Amino acid sequence: MRRRLKSGFTLIEIIVSITVVSILLGLLIPAVQSSRESGRRTQCQNNLRQLGLAYTGYVATFKVAPRYVAEYGWWAPGSGDPT
Repeated sequence: MRRRLKSGFTLIEIIVSITVVSILLGLLIPAVQSSRESGRRTQCQNNLRQLGLAYTGYVATFKVAPRYVAEYGWWAPGSGDPT
């Protein structure tokens, strides 16, 4: 008797490949999220650095602190001590 050659995947092969892909995605997602958080942290630090540079540039130019900072400090009036 002649045997027919079957082309395609068996159910076990499909399940194993889906499992492997799921495990790889499970390992990849936390790494992507941590890199995004690192990027956000770096951007926040850069924004704070830019604020500091703007403040020192203003003081160097006008020889006086900006009015709000000179009157109230770095925090909003009535919000209490920032420490």
